[in-house]
Amino acid sequence: MNNISLENASSLFHQGQIDEAKKQCDTLLERTPEDSQTLALLGEIYGALNQWIESERSFKQAAEIEPECAEFRNGIGLACLRQHKYNQASMALLGATQLKPDFALAHFNLAVSLWEQGNPRDALSAFRRAIALQHDFPQAHLSLGKALLALGEYEEGWRELEWRHHPKLSPPRQFALPRWGGMLTPGGTLLIYAEEDSGDTILASRYLPFIAAKQVNVVFQCERKLVPIMQSLADVARVIDMDAPLPYHEAQLPLLSLPGLFTTRVDSIPGNVPYISAAEPGIAKWREKLSQHEDKIRIGLCWSDLQKYSGDDVRSFPVELLEQLADLPHVIFVSLQSDTPEEVTRLQEKIPLLDFAAEIEDFADMAALMTNLNLIVSADAATLHLAGALALNTWGLLPHTADWQWIGEGHSSLWYPKMTLFRQRTPGDWGEVMNDVKYQLLAAIPNDL
Repeated sequence: MNNISLENASSLFHQGQIDEAKKQCDTLLERTPEDSQTLALLGEIYGALNQWIESERSFKQAAEIEPECAEFRNGIGLACLRQHKYNQASMALLGATQLKPDFALAHFNLAVSLWEQGNPRDALSAFRRAIALQHDFPQAHLSLGKALLALGEYEEGWRELEWRHHPKLSPPRQFALPRWGGMLTPGGTLLIYAEEDSGDTILASRYLPFIAAKQVNVVFQCERKLVPIMQSLADVARVIDMDAPLPYHEAQLPLLSLPGLFTTRVDSIPGNVPYISAAEPGIAKWREKLSQHEDKIRIGLCWSDLQKYSGDDVRSFPVELLEQLADLPHVIFVSLQSDTPEEVTRLQEKIPLLDFAAEIEDFADMAALMTNLNLIVSADAATLHLAGALALNTWGLLPHTADWQWIGEGHSSLWYPKMTLFRQRTPGDWGEVMNDVKYQLLAAIPNDL
C-alpha cells in the first residue's frame, strides 16, 4: 500500500473509498497507536459504516489523548446518539459545546439527543442556538420545524418545514412555471406534487379537494403505487405518477406545503376522514379470499415501514413481540408488510398469520384488504396513515418521541380522529407497548364466540 498518510486516508474517505481509507488508518495506528487525529478519522469511518460501537470507541480513545478537543466529544456524542444512549450522548455533546461554544454541529446533535430524551423545550433552545451560530444549517431548520409541529406550534413549524427543499437536503425539482401562492383564476390548472414519504402524502392529500372546491383543476403527481387510491379523492381532476409527462399547468406546489398555505393550526386540522376509499371490486375480491375466516376476528399487522426502516429505526418494533399474541382466542392475523418475507415466515411459525404480499400491487389493493379487517395494528408506517385516512378501526404503536404527525401525548390523533394511539412511556421499550395492546385486545375479544 503506497502513499499511506493521514491526509491520503482522509481524502479517500471523503471520496467515498471507505474500505481503503480504513485500511490506511489501521496501518497508521499500527505505527503510531496514539495518533488522535487518525483515531478520530477512524471514528468517522466507522460511523459511515453504521458501526457505532466501534465509532464511539475510536473517538473515546482520541479524546483520552486530547481531552480538550470539542470535535472528539462531538464524535462520541453522535455515536452514542445513534445507539440510543441518550444520557451519554447529551453529556458528551454538552461537553463539546462548553469546550467550543460556537460549535453549531454539536449544538444541533445536543438538540437531537435532548429531544429523544423527552426534553422538548431544551431541545428547541439547542436547535435555535445551532441556527443562530450557522443560519444556513438546513438540517437544523428542518429538525426545528418538525419539533415545533410536534409541540403544536404550527405557525413557525410550517415555515421551518420548508427547509426540506434546501439543495443540501434534497435536489430541488425544476419547474418553468411559478410556485403557487394561493391564488389562481377559476378554471386554471394547478400541479401539486408529492414528496418522498408515502405516509406524508396520504396525510396531506386531504387538502386537495379543498383546492378543487375553489374551481381550480388539480393535477396531482405521486408515486405509482399511490395513484389508484389517490384517484378516489373528491374532485381531483387527474392523478399521475412521477414518471408521467407533466400536463399543462399554470402553477405548482409540493403537497406538504399545503397545510402551511392553508394556515393550519392545531384547532383547525381538517379531520375529515375518510377522504379516500377502496374500490368496491377490490373489497369484494378480498372479502371472497377471507370468507373462510368469517368466524374469526381479523387483525392486520404492520411492524415496520421499509421507506423509513434502517437498522436503528425507532419507529419499527421487533417482530418477535407479536409472538405473544399467539394465545388470543378467535383471531386470525393478516400481514400488512410489503417486503419482509423472512420475518413473515418466522412469525407464521408462532401465530396464525395470513400473508398476501405477492398479491398486493399498490395502496389501493392494500386499502381494499384492510377494509375487510376488524382491526389494524401498525407501527408508524404508510400503512398506519392509510388506515387512518380510510377511517378504519386502527391502533397505532408509536415510539417515545414520535414524528410530528402524532402531535400530543394522549391516545387520540388529531389528524386521524378514528385512530387510537399506544405510545412508549420509556424510550426504546416496545415491550410495555405490546403489553398494553394485548391487554386491550383481551378486554375487547369476547370469550363466547
